[in-house]
Amino acid sequence: MEINDEDKEKIKESVINQNGNSPLIQTRFLKNSFKENFDESVREILYKNVVETSGLLEEIGQLCIPNRGKLGIRAIIDYNFDDLIERNLKRLRVKHQSIYADAMHPDLDALGVYHVHGFLPQDKEDYNDLGNTLLVFSEDGYHKLMLDPYNWANISQLNFMVNNTCLFIGLSMTDPNMRRLLEIAAQKKYDDDLCQHYVIMRRFKINNSGKSESIKRFENVNESLQEDFFKSLGVNVIWVNDYDEIPNLLKQIKS
Repeated sequence: MEINDEDKEKIKESVINQNGNSPLIQTRFLKNSFKENFDESVREILYKNVVETSGLLEEIGQLCIPNRGKLGIRAIIDYNFDDLIERNLKRLRVKHQSIYADAMHPDLDALGVYHVHGFLPQDKEDYNDLGNTLLVFSEDGYHKLMLDPYNWANISQLNFMVNNTCLFIGLSMTDPNMRRLLEIAAQKKYDDDLCQHYVIMRRFKINNSGKSESIKRFENVNESLQEDFFKSLGVNVIWVNDYDEIPNLLKQIKS
């Protein structure tokens, strides 16, 4: 059935409004429509016109190369489905293993890349047991994670959150399950003042070329409230004005 561009926009707007503008509900609606072809449809869209690397991916890869005499990065928790992290680690000759299902563990000399929301690699023939991965892409996937506290993905995240310092990159921090795990991890700390994790976030700014003093004060107060909220989850906020600043920030951490 051929649909013109104008009608496509009307249909898209209607579906969004129908599902309360919730991406999780919208995706569940689509998943039920595609049924068994859903994963393959997502994979096709995911790698269509894909850019294999970027400044951010390069610097993440560089962070994973340990400095002489230092342990370096313990693991990567990847909330994306793609294998771009793996492709860049391979290019940089960093030994790694993708972890995407229960009972999988990286070798002692390999960096584990944990795909806790599921894994859709570009070349699926290179991986085993992909059918056992839970694709957390819609409402039902989040429900399964939140209702199963002993799910391998929950245990893995909680283990790193409790025992290591985590740096969150490229996340909105609105994932309800991740926030729940951070709260559990924060409660397990013996030192109430210990705030050991970090998140890089872009400053919230009201688009107004001639900002009044009241708007500027609101932005400052809002930023402080955000910091206090994340501190309650054991997370410090590193503010940037633009996402383009993140690669250079990671480069400074590396040095």
